[in-house]
Amino acid sequence: HSGHAHDANAHPNAIELGMRLVGGLRHWAAEVARSEPEPSMASNQSPYNVNLGKVQSGDWISTAPSSAIFGVRIGFPRAWTVEQAEVRVRRAIADFVAADSDFVVPPVVALSGLRAKGYLQDAHAALIRDLGAAHHQAHGALPPVYTVGSTTDARFYVNDGVPAVCYGAIGYDLHGIDESVDLQSIVDAARTLARFLLMRFQAVA
Repeated sequence: HSGHAHDANAHPNAIELGMRLVGGLRHWAAEVARSEPEPSMASNQSPYNVNLGKVQSGDWISTAPSSAIFGVRIGFPRAWTVEQAEVRVRRAIADFVAADSDFVVPPVVALSGLRAKGYLQDAHAALIRDLGAAHHQAHGALPPVYTVGSTTDARFYVNDGVPAVCYGAIGYDLHGIDESVDLQSIVDAARTLARFLLMRFQAVA
């Protein structure tokens, strides 16, 4: 429903309804985390994030917008296929909308292209063992190990049975306007990788 700003309190506009829906998805994701926790992550971490990354709506500030496009990225358990995740997200949206009478018309749910299955590298794999040993040789301690509630390109290897891991420089505010990298950490990572390559391939040479 579109209308003049003087009547803005009479009914929620498309942006407000969209924000309600995003809130509903975040509640749903939290419920999934409780029912299907990610064992590699601490209980106080959020394994299945709902990220509202883009909103398009409105013509000008004196009109209540009648439509809105929300770009949302949603995480899901590793045990689910991408097809199962899509079905469950669509069902969650339908259930939320059915319970809210302000949604006169149900939202259109369209895929944007990225559908990535979760992955977890076995911490006991030879790759992890040797990389950890190389890091220890270079820096005197084992490297910290992290699991994050997002994805990386390593999934293409791990999900096809090829060991892969993300290792390297330390970055800050990734994907943000102040994204940066610690320059010394580039040198530190190179010291580890040099030892790792020697450890893995010196017998071949």
